[in-house]
Amino acid sequence: MGTRTLAGWTLPRGIEWADRWGSYGITQEVQYTLAGNIILNSARMYGGRIITLEAKDDTSWFTETDRQNLFTLANEVGAAYEFIWDNISVNVVFAHQEAPAVELEPLVPHANLYIGRVKLMTIEDVRVS
Repeated sequence: MGTRTLAGWTLPRGIEWADRWGSYGITQEVQYTLAGNIILNSARMYGGRIITLEAKDDTSWFTETDRQNLFTLANEVGAAYEFIWDNISVNVVFAHQEAPAVELEPLVPHANLYIGRVKLMTIEDVRVS
């Protein structure tokens, strides 16, 4: 496992990038003419890809400090952060349009460990090193 950070903060071990292979960076719109012909518009996305980070009860969890850090970052209006996942680096914002952008619940009652998901959105093309 390589470096995995958000805004310089090291993500917990075992965290999963749930939709890493679900988006290919292409957007597509389909329309139909009155005659039934298809009009297809496709383009490469240079931002707007959703990144969902998940902590599951059997693989990883966030600590209370992690939870506080995430909510502090998410509450900065318009702030962009560097996200690094192994050899991938990209600037992201919290995906508030897919609210809640940070959705955490206690692993067990009264424990300071949390499971859940964090939704980010790229604001530029992904860089691979």
